[in-house]
Amino acid sequence: MLNYSQILHMLKVEFDRAKRYETPLSCMVLQIDRLETLADIHGFRARQFIFDNVTRMLNVETRSCDFVGRYGDSRIAVILPHTDMAGAETLARRVTDRLADYEFEVDGKPLRVTVSIGIASYFRRSSLFYDAVIKAAENALNDVMAEAGKGIGVDPKSRELFQAD
Repeated sequence: MLNYSQILHMLKVEFDRAKRYETPLSCMVLQIDRLETLADIHGFRARQFIFDNVTRMLNVETRSCDFVGRYGDSRIAVILPHTDMAGAETLARRVTDRLADYEFEVDGKPLRVTVSIGIASYFRRSSLFYDAVIKAAENALNDVMAEAGKGIGVDPKSRELFQAD
């Protein structure tokens, strides 16, 4: 998994490429719901175990050209080159469905987790700066978290980009 600096660097590289070749670029910011509460109940090692396993699952579900990295202490960013909003939403649904079927074993007890995901996209000069894309995904995630989590949020401006196309 890429660290915070590496994921931002890859976003900048892919943003520049998307701008140059006029290809879509999407970004997801994901947060494991109730992760801190789970850490309080089961301990820091359980928190890290859950975080690592969700990250591994993301690496399985994404393509080899996608980038998965830590985005802050408890969030994960996924950079999706050549992916429009519909493709990013499909991946987000696949991730949430896969996690809904997955049972973690912590201290010999079964545990299920859910995630909240924010998505934003860039297409045809819709933004001047690479960090605006990840900030929009983060804002979409914050909107989901404000509504009790367990969902997928989409940046409204990003959705309009592909409806007009």
